[in-house]
Amino acid sequence: MASHIQEGPGLRLHFHLPQFLLGSHQPHSIDPLQKAHLSTHQAEFLLNLASALLHQECASLHGTLQHLSFVFQDGHSFLASLSAFITKFPNNFVQHHSPTTLLHDIHWWRCTLAHNATPHSLAPHPFIDPCLFVDASTSFGIGIIMGKHWAAWKLSDGWRLNNRDIGWVETITMELAMLLLVNVGFNSSIIVIHSDNTGVIGTYNSGHLHNPEQNSSLQHTMCTLACSGLTISPLYMPSSSNLANAPSCGHFSLPVTHLLCNFTLPHPLSHWLSPIS
Repeated sequence: MASHIQEGPGLRLHFHLPQFLLGSHQPHSIDPLQKAHLSTHQAEFLLNLASALLHQECASLHGTLQHLSFVFQDGHSFLASLSAFITKFPNNFVQHHSPTTLLHDIHWWRCTLAHNATPHSLAPHPFIDPCLFVDASTSFGIGIIMGKHWAAWKLSDGWRLNNRDIGWVETITMELAMLLLVNVGFNSSIIVIHSDNTGVIGTYNSGHLHNPEQNSSLQHTMCTLACSGLTISPLYMPSSSNLANAPSCGHFSLPVTHLLCNFTLPHPLSHWLSPIS
């Protein structure tokens, strides 16, 4: 039996309540007419991006997209630019021109609403701990241990540009871990990842970052997660116990074997990383 919950003005989410109450596979989706309305709303907003914007129209769209992120949970990172932009308005009368990052994020939402007609499940995914450890260092690069295998990437000269710092390196470490998981066949699961970086763990709990370079990596990761049905469950561990510390510092005398990573690095990362073979 289908039912729906009204999530604010102009947004209706559909549920199959009896199956949900029984704990079975529960899809939920957005009413097609509401999706058309939202796409029109976003199209009008995009047209206005060339001119100065008011707080009210930005806040209205932001509220709608917050509700949408209940269904499209990977969309949290695509709210960061709009959230930051709204804070620039001191009152309801001042106008501001939008940054290019906002245009990119709104385009993502528009494309997602236009093409994603597949219901999303509320059924709990299984927890899997593949003994995945991640670490990063500015002196060498990125190290990942998964079970009895290791993988590493060296940072290229000149990577410290355009707000790229150790926080960025830690963030792209998680992006590489996700690409690795998908590459070896993981899907529709909640994956435990061991990390000694509390900042990265907080990032994936909040779903967005204010640093543009880090948020870009987070968005790529969220897209990878959405396509594969994966969810990250970062687990903190002390640096002294992090098995990935050695490869992240360029030490490969390990009692584990090298893991061949036969996936292509995303274009933004291929300039700054070289895989260790």
